[in-house]
Amino acid sequence: MLLTFLLLCISCCVTAELQWPENESSNESKTVLDLSNTGVMRLRKSFVNSSLITHLYLTDNNIWKIDEGAFDYLPNLVYLNLTGNLIPLEELNFGGESSIETLILDRAINQHNNLEYYGSNDDCSRVRNYRDQSPNVQNLFTLSISVKLPKLKKLYLRQNNIQSIDLQMVPPLTEIMPNVTHMYLSENSIDSIRFVNYLPATLTHLFLDYNSVTNFEVESLKNLKTLTLDGNQIERLCNSYEYCLGLTLKTAVNLENLSVSRSGLQEIESDAFDNLQNLKKLDVSGNQLHKIVKHTFDNLTNLTTLKLDDNELVTLPDICSLKNLEHLSVANNKIRAISKSTFCGLSKLKVLNFSGNALQEISVGAFDELVALEELDLSKNAFVSLPDEWLSPELSLRRLHLNNNMFKSLASLSLSKSKNLQYINIGDNPLTLIDIKILTTLPENSTIDIGKIASVPIGSPSYCKTLHCKLEYLSNENEPSSENGCVKRVDLSNMGITRLKNNFLKSSTVTRLDLSRNYILKIEDGAFDSLPNLNFVNLTRNLFPFGNLNFTDFSAVETLVLDSSISYIEIKSVYTSFNDFHDDYEVISTRTYHDYEKTIVLLGSMKFFKLKKLYLRKNRIAGINLQDIEALSDVMSSITHLYLNENSLRSVDFLTKFPPTLTHLHLENNQIGSIKTDRSVNSLKVLTVDRNQIESLCGAYQDCYGISMDMFEQLEYFSITYAGLKNISPSSFKYSLALNYLNMSSNAIEIIKDNTFRNLINLETLDLNFNKLQTIPYISDVKNLEYFSIVENGISALDKLNFDGLTNLKILILSHNRLTEIISGTFDELVSLEKLDLSANKLEILSPDWISPKVSLKHLFLNDNSFRSWSSLSLMGIQSLQYVNVTGNPVKLINIRALMTLPENTTVDIGNLNTMNYS
Repeated sequence: MLLTFLLLCISCCVTAELQWPENESSNESKTVLDLSNTGVMRLRKSFVNSSLITHLYLTDNNIWKIDEGAFDYLPNLVYLNLTGNLIPLEELNFGGESSIETLILDRAINQHNNLEYYGSNDDCSRVRNYRDQSPNVQNLFTLSISVKLPKLKKLYLRQNNIQSIDLQMVPPLTEIMPNVTHMYLSENSIDSIRFVNYLPATLTHLFLDYNSVTNFEVESLKNLKTLTLDGNQIERLCNSYEYCLGLTLKTAVNLENLSVSRSGLQEIESDAFDNLQNLKKLDVSGNQLHKIVKHTFDNLTNLTTLKLDDNELVTLPDICSLKNLEHLSVANNKIRAISKSTFCGLSKLKVLNFSGNALQEISVGAFDELVALEELDLSKNAFVSLPDEWLSPELSLRRLHLNNNMFKSLASLSLSKSKNLQYINIGDNPLTLIDIKILTTLPENSTIDIGKIASVPIGSPSYCKTLHCKLEYLSNENEPSSENGCVKRVDLSNMGITRLKNNFLKSSTVTRLDLSRNYILKIEDGAFDSLPNLNFVNLTRNLFPFGNLNFTDFSAVETLVLDSSISYIEIKSVYTSFNDFHDDYEVISTRTYHDYEKTIVLLGSMKFFKLKKLYLRKNRIAGINLQDIEALSDVMSSITHLYLNENSLRSVDFLTKFPPTLTHLHLENNQIGSIKTDRSVNSLKVLTVDRNQIESLCGAYQDCYGISMDMFEQLEYFSITYAGLKNISPSSFKYSLALNYLNMSSNAIEIIKDNTFRNLINLETLDLNFNKLQTIPYISDVKNLEYFSIVENGISALDKLNFDGLTNLKILILSHNRLTEIISGTFDELVSLEKLDLSANKLEILSPDWISPKVSLKHLFLNDNSFRSWSSLSLMGIQSLQYVNVTGNPVKLINIRALMTLPENTTVDIGNLNTMNYS
């Protein structure tokens, strides 16, 4: 293939207007025009005229204006890269005959209509203004018919600060981009995935990593093969039928690659993967999984790669059904032992990684059935010795990692019968002697990596495996070099680091730095000064005083994670001088620090001007003191998210000094009894106060001990669960017009007066589970309500008017109450209702017209009631029904004729129907 490059050099502040001759010929050629980083700001109509050009690079310019028809005379253009520009979406147009197959718009979208422009009309001034303001612009991605790309296959939209994608008011995407297969939406701010429902059926690869997605459930994913959701906020992988907030993949029947790493995942429900028989690669590493229940992976019969690294697992989950598994990694968990029955004959497994666990023993024969195993990593564990014949001579093992353990001799490795080994790593073990006789028992072509084997004297501070740490000392002499221009993320987690020296790392390319799970006691002034583009720092689980933190006035840090990091340490040398490395070792080995309740002090010297997200969870903080500053805007003027979960706060008076940029405040698991503040918090959109001690929600201008809700006029998300809430003033939500989500479950609410919810015109989710309500509160004014749950209260009857006017309600959960009957017409106005849960009540019979045919009900739960016959369920008129659960009812006989009246695709769950005791 002939590859032609056309290089042009255009000076800054110019407009590109180029003509290309048509008499050039090319046989099977790929012609590239590269206008990258040339200062181009406008693309005129037909700025390039050539039938030869197939690939066009316009990256890292300042393009803010694209004239209509700019690309009309490039009939064979298949690849267009516009990364790093300032283009409004409405400027993009390609005509109806575009041949573009790959369109790259990374860091390129900039909605000018969101920006105020003051200045002269020359392009240079305009561009400078757009560049200055663009970092603060959150983009709404809306496509129009002008962006018609009939041959487009791959669309890249990464790092555009896209908050939402609106595809509802445009022509079907099958008209705009009918052949798109790959969409890259990584590193944006997307929090809703409703747009996925509107994507063409041709889509096979969807990349949503590093966004703000908390819930993922769409109508159909049947053609999707790859889905990445790394770095989001997904706490659960959900099952096929029950509603839950998390990731639901019941329709992704052809999915082959799924990645949900570093997303805060805490639970995988047992049938979460029931429909994913085609899945080949699964990555749930970097989460908070403590346990995966048995049989969870049973249906993943085609899985070849499973990554469970960096979780909290104490045992290996049940993987017996994964007969095609080739690569398994469970590094950096808390697994202590490997038994003989662990692997259940996984005969295709080639790579097995147990690095960074707490392993101390392996049963003889544990790996015997892994006949295809080629690489085994047992590094960074707590092995002192391995039993004889722990590795069968029949294994084809070639690479073995035993570094960073506690082996004191080669004999303790028990490798004499491992005839196929080609590489063994035994570095960072306290070996003092190497027995040549034992070496001769190894295959003659094997390589032994001894690393720092002889440089670690037993008993030194660096030899502290009993603490499960490796004390390393980062200083100017051994800092990692990253000036090759390719390093963006540096991971120094779990390395036993005790101090950060001045300029310990120098790089203009590093943007993300992970220093979590170390033993950092001291951070010197200027530690981060040579990282000008650093925007994410994770210091979770360290030991330094809060006053130790300082960044330059020009720091680019936007996210700072200090969870479980703030400590008071009694040894004075920790704060002042470090005369001896043994001081660090002494502090760590004896743990001479106390977990006091703390008041952290913010000083004027702490500069975080670009900081948006600050995490201070699990630090036992009792107060925040702004010592020498008038307002927090003096030190962190851009703060949007503050996470103070799981501390010891009793008061939030400090909020009065927070800047108006603050939109998300998380105060769960504290000791707060009252929140009264001024209009400084009027910009809050998210407020969570779960597991505090708040008895009352106060009304407008009302003096009561609790939360004064009138100060939160912009609030969209409010959660107050497990807080002992009893009293709700009728005017509590008078000014809460923006509220979209309200969760008051697990409290002690006995009554909610009429009109309490009158002004919640935008509320979509209302959760009142586990309270003491005797009747359904008046919610008919909440016209946009889509989800209402009032589980386990004391509801004994429903009024015909309870749900009047709720035409948008999709999910209604009334389970675990005392309902004995449903009055005809109760649900008639719920025309959008898809799921109704009446389980665990006292229902014996439903009248024939208990639900109207116009209700589009799909899922019905009637389990655990007192129905004795199938006819008493009265299901004949529900023609949209797809699933009905009748388990746990004393039904003895099921009439086949009655079943035939249901829609033919209905699933009836009868569970333990016939195991009831009828005595």
